[in-house]
Amino acid sequence: DWSSDVCSSDLVAESCVNDAVRMSEGDARTLSPALRSPLCDVPVHLHVGARESSEFLRQSRLLRERWSPALAEVRLEVHEDRDHFDILEGFDEPAGALHLGATTLLRRGVRT
Repeated sequence: DWSSDVCSSDLVAESCVNDAVRMSEGDARTLSPALRSPLCDVPVHLHVGARESSEFLRQSRLLRERWSPALAEVRLEVHEDRDHFDILEGFDEPAGALHLGATTLLRRGVRT
């Protein structure tokens, strides 16, 4: 089943949202980050809230698993008591994982 291997975009293709975006199975495959390879070796940090659906968490783990062989650094951090709306508040917390992680990556820069 192709949908079990596709991150996030398969769910859009099968939902009422697809009435507006008109995503085909082929579109879902093309847009799926889990079915694409990273173009260059850059650090990837995935941050998700623990209050997300089990499917969202599964897809985040799948992306980490699929990209890990191609990248030197792939991290997945699950934040307690957060969801995809309020997890962004972590950027405003100087001692928080999101803020510290982002500033660390920015200081390192990207070398392609």
